[in-house]
Amino acid sequence: MDCTFSTIAGSLRQVLRNKRITYAQVAEELGVSEQTIKRVFTGDDAPLSRLLEICRIAGVAFADVARLATEAPAASFELSEEQETFLAENPGHQVFLYRLRDGRTPAQIRAEFALSARGLARYLKDLEQLGVLDRLPGDRIALKVQGVHMFRRGGPLWRKHGAEAVRDMFAFLADAPEPATGRATLWSQSQNRLSQESVAALCAELEEISVRYRRTAQREKAVLPPERLVDAKWIFGVASPYRWEMAQTLPDL
Repeated sequence: MDCTFSTIAGSLRQVLRNKRITYAQVAEELGVSEQTIKRVFTGDDAPLSRLLEICRIAGVAFADVARLATEAPAASFELSEEQETFLAENPGHQVFLYRLRDGRTPAQIRAEFALSARGLARYLKDLEQLGVLDRLPGDRIALKVQGVHMFRRGGPLWRKHGAEAVRDMFAFLADAPEPATGRATLWSQSQNRLSQESVAALCAELEEISVRYRRTAQREKAVLPPERLVDAKWIFGVASPYRWEMAQTLPDL
C-alpha cells in the first residue's frame, strides 16, 4: 500500500479511536475548533506539524503511524495434514508453539509452565522436527510461522477444536451479562432463501470484514500497550445450499 496523506490520516484516525480520544479533545488540547481537526482527516492535505501535534496527543510516534499506513494484511499460516495431526495428538506442543508465535521466548515459556531444562529441550526439538522452527544456540529459535494459524478445513485440528470452540462460544454468549458490565458480545443467526449470487456477494463482504478484523488486531498490538488489549473470539460461517429442519411433530395436548 502506498503511503499517502489519506492513508496516514486514516491510520491516525484509527489510533485516536483505539485510544478513545475524540476530535473535541484534540481540538481543546491544541486550542483550535473541532471543525479544524475534522478537516485534517477529511481533506486531502494538512501541515506536517499538525499531524505531529496530533500524534503527540495520541502518544504515538509519527513513524509508527506511517508504518501502519503501509502495513500488509495480517500474517497467517497453515500447516500440513501431518503437522496438524501431530499438534492434535500433542496439545502441549500446540500451546508451546502459540506462545512462541505470540512473542514469548523459550525461557519465558519455561518459567511460565515450570518446565525442566530437559522438557524445554524436548519441546524445541520436537517442534524443529515438525518444521515450524529452527533451533539456535542458547535456546534461541527462528520461528518459521507467524500470525494467525488457519486450520485446514476438515483437518485434524478442525475436527478436534472446531465443534468444541463453537459449543464453548455459544455457551459463553448464552450466559454473558449485558454489555454494560464490560463484555462486548454479538450473536445473530438466520436461515432464509437467497439467490446463489446474493450468497456469494455476502460471503465476499464477510471475508472483507474478516480481513479488517485481523488488520485491526495487528494494528492495535503495534500501537496499544498490552494492558489495553483483551481476548476476543470471532467465529462466523455461511452454508448454502443448506437446510435445517426442526422436528415436525405436534404433541396431542
